[in-house]
Amino acid sequence: MANIGDLRAIAERLSAAERRANRRDQAIVTATYFGRPVARDTIPLSDGAGEVIAVGDGVMTFAPGDRVVATFAQTPPGGPPFVEPEPLGSPLDGTLAVISPEGGGTTLQARLPYGS
Repeated sequence: MANIGDLRAIAERLSAAERRANRRDQAIVTATYFGRPVARDTIPLSDGAGEVIAVGDGVMTFAPGDRVVATFAQTPPGGPPFVEPEPLGSPLDGTLAVISPEGGGTTLQARLPYGS
């Protein structure tokens, strides 16, 4: 498991059903999303769900064992708090990243399945 320290981040384990790429993710990987490649090496996938397996010391929203789903547009990590949100998968690292910002998702009710 990644060492998350005081990053105010959560670590998620993605469900197997969410480890597939949607059309947007495929276009990003094949450099056909708006006809150009991504500007930097980016961790893929713009959506996903999983279980919180660890939290940083400053995280107050989630706890280990919580079921969560990623929020598509997020404030870039380390950026100012009121900057325009950016989408996961490009330009922000996607849901295959082990560490996610605390505000990068919401809880998923137990009655809802991870995948379709």
